[in-house]
Amino acid sequence: MLNRLHALLLMSTFEKKEKKTITSW
Repeated sequence: MLNRLHALLLMSTFEKKEKKTITSW
């Protein structure tokens, strides 16, 4: 369960970063 939560957190952070890059572009 912890692994799944960690993965979700990583994915969410990655998505945020991607959105930031897209907006900056």
